[in-house]
Amino acid sequence: MRALAILAVPVALALTACAGPDAGTVVSKRYEPAYDWTELTCASYRSNGTCALQVPNTRHEPERWVLVLRAGDDEGDRDVYREAFERCMPGATYPQCAGGAS
Repeated sequence: MRALAILAVPVALALTACAGPDAGTVVSKRYEPAYDWTELTCASYRSNGTCALQVPNTRHEPERWVLVLRAGDDEGDRDVYREAFERCMPGATYPQCAGGAS
């Protein structure tokens, strides 16, 4: 069970990553399939403040299509629809390459 709690930390950090620029040159792209992950939540505490009962909390993350964009010194991820992901190749300019499917 402790391993599940340890796994939850990097996943939570990944979910709070900053978004990239709204427009720019496509540097790379990646597809992230849907997945489930479980974190343990304390449901009951002892009088000394330690956790007495942990319960699993399963989360579902949907699939993602991500373009890595660069605009000047700013570079980062931009979630896009599948159609934009398929249309925009590295070196192209986003959102023009998406053709309205951003």
